[in-house]
Amino acid sequence: MESYTNSPVLIFGGGFNPPTLAHQEIINACLGLPDFTEVWVMPSGNRFDKQMNVDDSDRLEMLNLIKQYEFNNNSRLKISDFELHLPRPTQTYKTVAALKALHSNIDFWFTFGADSYQGMPNWDRGLELQSSLNMVIFERGNTDMPQREDIIKLRLNDHNGLSSTEARIAACDNRPLEGFVCQSVKRYIEKRNLYRTMVQKKS
Repeated sequence: MESYTNSPVLIFGGGFNPPTLAHQEIINACLGLPDFTEVWVMPSGNRFDKQMNVDDSDRLEMLNLIKQYEFNNNSRLKISDFELHLPRPTQTYKTVAALKALHSNIDFWFTFGADSYQGMPNWDRGLELQSSLNMVIFERGNTDMPQREDIIKLRLNDHNGLSSTEARIAACDNRPLEGFVCQSVKRYIEKRNLYRTMVQKKS
């Protein structure tokens, strides 16, 4: 992956299990922030609060399909397997430290939903992350976010409440996936017969 001296790069991490229309909306909003040289979409490995029920390669492939068909292979959009190579279960503070150690010349920013930001004090080293990270926070409802120079606040409208859990349940029940994922991801899920026997509780 290319690195640019002192370049601001925005990290959008998550399970992407599968990547939904809500994820696409966030990616689109991130790409709409012109000051960021690149947006890295970074699927996580198994975590203490979340176990993935498909192969890492499947999640990466679905994200690459989104990049190709929904974002016309936008050169600023990078699908990163960085966290998938870290020891598991993955934890945010360890990922942040590893990124900064390997790419000391990059000014990293991190994308979170308002609920994740508010829950950070419960994470390992969460208070440290909450006070020190440069962040883009996607607000939901009447959330009260701090006013800081290192926090950019955005609000989404279309698919803000749509979760990967709902998409997995629909696939498991053999219900149509339209409205949950884009067509290329829908075809991939059906071709690979994903999510038919296991439904993970958290998105």
